[in-house]
Amino acid sequence: MGHLASGVRFGGGPPAPAGSVVDDFEYADSIANHGWTFGAGTSDAQVFTSTEQFFNGARSMKSVRGAGAGAHELRFFNPPRTGDYDYEVAIYDTGFTTGQAATYFAVRDDAGLANIGSGGINTYSSTTHYWVSDGVSTNTSHPRTNGWHVFRFQRTGTLQNIYIDGTLRLSTTVSSVAIDSLFHASFNDAGGAFHSFLDFVRSLT
Repeated sequence: MGHLASGVRFGGGPPAPAGSVVDDFEYADSIANHGWTFGAGTSDAQVFTSTEQFFNGARSMKSVRGAGAGAHELRFFNPPRTGDYDYEVAIYDTGFTTGQAATYFAVRDDAGLANIGSGGINTYSSTTHYWVSDGVSTNTSHPRTNGWHVFRFQRTGTLQNIYIDGTLRLSTTVSSVAIDSLFHASFNDAGGAFHSFLDFVRSLT
């Protein structure tokens, strides 16, 4: 279990100021009451806060996927912003290796709702390594291990760096278009059942 205090660098990269917490999931009511919007087919029965695992505090967001095709999608709407961003999120790896499944976090733009920075577990790409992407380029060189892992998405100008546990895994030129929302998805396409945890989403800028 990790702990990310305000201003402490866990996700790597250059020094960053004390951040503002987007959501720490330290509540027992619906996450829809705390800035998240459910996508089609997603409900409180499938995505909720849990004390089963936690990175910071005593709760995290848990997503439960049954066997067979389907998806859970959530969007957190920050005010649209242009320019630089610097987000961190903790994702818990339960060790699932079911084929055709994924759980990930993304920064989404406001021009067609494309994911311009994504990271997490994606067994389409690899069952043994984590996946990060800018929507065009991908990297799967960071080995998976059970437990909490911090993904950091940092854009300065048009340069985006994506870190996993302090290691730079993808550095590419991306659009400077405004941010529409933060996005979380868990899905499988005829894969087996699995569950995942996400915690302590925060902005460092």
